[in-house]
Amino acid sequence: MHQPRTARTVRAMKLSALAFILLVVNIGILVPLVAYAVLEQDRQLLMIALGQIILGIALLIAYRVAGASARCSLCACPVMLSQSCSRNRNAKRLLGSYRTRVATAIVLTGKFTCPYCGEATLCVPRQRPGQPQPQPQPHRH
Repeated sequence: MHQPRTARTVRAMKLSALAFILLVVNIGILVPLVAYAVLEQDRQLLMIALGQIILGIALLIAYRVAGASARCSLCACPVMLSQSCSRNRNAKRLLGSYRTRVATAIVLTGKFTCPYCGEATLCVPRQRPGQPQPQPQPHRH
């Protein structure tokens, strides 16, 4: 199992994955909200929808910026962004999207399988040679 070289890459993967999931949920809530607000001609709901649109734009920016530096440690493809490369033949989708599968795997399990090279990656920075291993902290009761 591969590991990213830096903690910055791990943070970018986690931020991009979380922003992507929140963006999908935001869009899922926004569409029916706007439809209902327009049908009912409710100004207050339209203002809430406008706030959700602004939130969606902020999530999209965070997802794209963090996703640009969230690359697979083996093939160096951005795992959270669309790429013109061919995907691995064993790559699986979740709800019709490779990114949704990668994002949910990063958020829920802390590891993912790259859709481009098919290699598993653990979302923990690689330990550099010569660095002391972190000592586990004893549990206090």
